[in-house]
Amino acid sequence: PIFVLIAAVLGPFSSLHTRICLAVGGFRQTAMKALDTCQPYARVLEAILYAAACAIVCSLVALMGRCEPLRPGDSGELVRYNCPRGYYNPVASLLLTTSEGAVNLLFSRRNADEIHPINALLALCAYTSLNIGLTGVPAPSGNFTGTMLIGGLVGRILGAATQDLNPDETGSAASGVYAMVGSAAMLCGFKRMSLAVVWFVCIASNDFNIVPPLMLSVVVSLVLARICKDRGYDEEQVLRRQVPFLEPEPPAGMDRMLASQLCEDLPEDAKLQPESTVRAINLALQRRSMTDFPVIREGGVCIGFTTRERLEAALRACAQRESEGSRAEASSPVAEDDLRDCEEGEIECLISDDSTNPVGTLPPHAALLVGRLVDPVPYTILEEMPAPRLYALFARAGITTACVVSDSGIFRGMITRNGLIKATRDMGEA
Repeated sequence: PIFVLIAAVLGPFSSLHTRICLAVGGFRQTAMKALDTCQPYARVLEAILYAAACAIVCSLVALMGRCEPLRPGDSGELVRYNCPRGYYNPVASLLLTTSEGAVNLLFSRRNADEIHPINALLALCAYTSLNIGLTGVPAPSGNFTGTMLIGGLVGRILGAATQDLNPDETGSAASGVYAMVGSAAMLCGFKRMSLAVVWFVCIASNDFNIVPPLMLSVVVSLVLARICKDRGYDEEQVLRRQVPFLEPEPPAGMDRMLASQLCEDLPEDAKLQPESTVRAINLALQRRSMTDFPVIREGGVCIGFTTRERLEAALRACAQRESEGSRAEASSPVAEDDLRDCEEGEIECLISDDSTNPVGTLPPHAALLVGRLVDPVPYTILEEMPAPRLYALFARAGITTACVVSDSGIFRGMITRNGLIKATRDMGEA
C-alpha cells in the first residue's frame, strides 16, 4: 500500500512539475527574445546570476539543518558543513553535494536514521524550486538525476511518515527502498518511460529483487500522469521547438488515408522543367516554405527533385561566370546558347565552390539546365498507396521527399518529411 501511495502522489505531481517547468522555460525564452540585442551577454549573465542564487539558497537552507553525531559505519558521503568535528549536517548532505551523491545517500538501506523526514522536506522544497527555475538556463544542467532526486526525497518522506504512524507494523521496507520507488515513479511520470526507468533504478541500486515494487509504482504513476497531462516533458519540448521528429508508428487517424490525401499543396510555379529560365527559378525560390522542387519533363513525368541550395548555388555560379566574362571581354549579357553549351558537369563544379558570391545579374530569359541538378532516382509512391505504408518509409527508412504518381506514371504531387510531420501533429491536436 505504501508503494501505491507514493506512486499515486508522484504521478500527478510529476505532471504538475512538467507544466511549471514548461511555463518557466517559455517565460525565459520570451524574456531572452526581448533582450535579443544584448545577446549572448544576457544569457551568460543570467547563467552566472542563477548559479550564484543556487549556491546562496542551498547554503542558507543547509544552515537550517540540525547537526547529528556521526556513528560507526555511517556513509562517507555525509557533509559536515557548519557542524563541529564528529557531527554532520543532513540537509547539507543532500544539497551541498552532487545530485548523484544525494541519490546514492537516499538509496542506501543502512541509513534509516541518518536523514530525518524534516531534513528531507527542507531539501525537497529548496531543490525542487531551484530545479524548476533552472529550466531554460543556458548551462549543462540536465533533469534526469534531478528528477530522480526529487522523487527519492518524496518517497523517503512518505515512507518514514507511514512508518511513524504505524510503528508496530511488521514487514515494512527499508527507507532506501521507498526512495527507489519514489525515484522511479517521478522519473516515469516526467519522462514517460517505464521499463527503462525500472532497469535504470535497479542498476543504480544493484538489486533486481526490487523489480516488482518498481513495476507497480511505475504503472500507477504513469497512468495518473497521463490522465493529468497527455505528453511528457521531452515530447512537449520537441513540439515547442518544432523538432522534425516522426513517431515510429503512424497516428490512428491515418489508417484510412491514401497517399494522394497527404500530398502538399504544390503551386505551378514551384514545378520546374529540365531546362528552366532564370525567371522561373526565381519564382520557385520565392516559395520560402519549400526546400525541394520537383523537375518535370514533357508528359508530366517527374525525373527527380532538386534542392533550394543547389538552385541558389547555380544562380550564383552563373552570375559569377557572366561577371568574369564581362570583365575579360566586352560587357555583354549571357546568351542562352552559352548556358546551353556548358560542358557536362561544369555547373556542378561551380556549385561545389562555396566561396562564390552573387556578382552581376542574369537575364530573366536565360536558360539553366536544372535537369543536371536533380537527384535522378526519386522515391516513387502510387497515389492509391495506403498512408501507413508510406509512413514507414519516412519514419524508418529516413527518406525526406517522395514523388506521388498515378498508375501510368504521371506526376500527381509530392510528400515531404516536414509536411508529413505537420500532418501527424495536426491529427494529434484534433
